[in-house]
Amino acid sequence: MPRSRTVIKRQRQTERRHLRRKSERSELKTLERSVRSAASGDAAKASFKNLAKALDQAAANGTIHPNKAARKKSRLAKLANKTS
Repeated sequence: MPRSRTVIKRQRQTERRHLRRKSERSELKTLERSVRSAASGDAAKASFKNLAKALDQAAANGTIHPNKAARKKSRLAKLANKTS
């Protein structure tokens, strides 16, 4: 068990960040599934717009790598355009 106050504080901060990032990654997966399962082209494009914004924000916050966000946006944009 850590005795240092700074270590205890760092553990609390790490746990809070972990939970925040975990929920954000879960939300990204949900948005991605909504784009992939969209039946019509209009629904896919609307879902993709929400996902693109969320991916950009996650990359800006450091939740995911910026290149990963760009790669997902590119692939899903191609998919959304193909359904329309």
